[in-house]
Amino acid sequence: MEQFKIKDISLIVLGLLYSFIPAFGGLFRVLDIALFENSLLPPNPRAQQYPILISMHIISSSIFSILGTFQLSKMFRYSYPNYHLILGKISTVAVLISTISGLLMTLIFDFPKELQGSVLLSSRIVVSILIIYFLYYSLKSLFIYDFKSHGIYFLRVYFLAIGASTQAVFGLIISLVAEVDLIGIQRDIFMTSAWIFNFLALEVYISRNSLKSKLLLAINFPTRNL
Repeated sequence: MEQFKIKDISLIVLGLLYSFIPAFGGLFRVLDIALFENSLLPPNPRAQQYPILISMHIISSSIFSILGTFQLSKMFRYSYPNYHLILGKISTVAVLISTISGLLMTLIFDFPKELQGSVLLSSRIVVSILIIYFLYYSLKSLFIYDFKSHGIYFLRVYFLAIGASTQAVFGLIISLVAEVDLIGIQRDIFMTSAWIFNFLALEVYISRNSLKSKLLLAINFPTRNL
C-alpha cells in the first residue's frame, strides 16, 4: 500500500513539474497583459491585438494541466471520489476553453512563417479536433458507466493537451545543448513531433496495459477442457 501511494504521489509531482514551464511562462504573459500593458516581456503584436483570447487560452490551459494531473492518480480517484468528480467537471470546461481558444488563435492570428507554416497550422487544427473528439467519447463513456473507456479517452485528451509541455521541455534542451533556435519548417516539424511523441507513448502504454490485463485474465480464468 505504501508503494502504491508513493507511486501515485510521484506521478502527481512529475505531472505538475512537467506542466510548470509552459504554465509559468504563460501566466507571466497574462500578468504582463493585465498589469503592465505588455511592457515586461518582449513585444508580441498578437497579445496586444487579442489580449482576452490569449489570456483565456493560457489560464484555461494552466488550470487543465494542473487539475488534469490529479485525475491520473488512481489513489486520488478512489480515495476522494467527490473531489475527482468536481475536478473532472472543471477540467472538462477548462480543456474545452483551451482547445477552442487555441483553434481560434491558429485560424485568425497572423503568424509569421518563421513561427507557423502550413505543417504546424494543419497539426494544430488536427490536434484541436482530436482533443474535442476524445473528450466527447470520454464523457459519453462516463454516462454509460464504462469507466475504463472513460479513463483511456481522458488520457488521450490529457496527453495531447500537454503537448505544449513536451514542446517547451525539449525545445529548452535543444536550445541549451545545440544552441539553435528552431524556425520555419524545422519549428513546424519539431512542434508536430512533440504531439506525435506524446500520443504514441500513450498508445504504447495503453496497449501494454491491455495485454497485461488479458494475460492476467487468462491466468486467473483458464479455458476449460471440453
